[in-house]
Amino acid sequence: MLKILRLTPAFVGLSCGKDFPDAPTIVTGEVIDEAGAPVSGVLFILLGTKNSGLGSVSIFKETDESGINGKFHIEKVIPNDSKTTELLPADNEFYTFGLTHNIFLKKGDQYIILGNSIPIVPDKYGMTLIYRFKVVKK
Repeated sequence: MLKILRLTPAFVGLSCGKDFPDAPTIVTGEVIDEAGAPVSGVLFILLGTKNSGLGSVSIFKETDESGINGKFHIEKVIPNDSKTTELLPADNEFYTFGLTHNIFLKKGDQYIILGNSIPIVPDKYGMTLIYRFKVVKK
């Protein structure tokens, strides 16, 4: 009985902590229009949250806008206390998604309308993730 009690705290400590990679998670991609031309000025946010009381709070927010070549690039080492990480296109002075424009995410060989953010699961932390988007004016 004493052996089990001595091992329990060590086991509990190991099972509660997360050990995410030290390498940055790289989120990159490109944005095009209906004709396939690059689209600049689309704002992307990589957002991370952690548990806090009964809810969650933001612990990081990294941003980038697509350049004249339509490309964007965000890097972040995901903190070990992260609960969720997500990529989202955000409204700015050029684009109001759902109102003036729609944004589509390429899945396989087709584009599907993006209704929410794109969750980035812990298995993908420390990797390079590439996304392709299409912006269509309403």
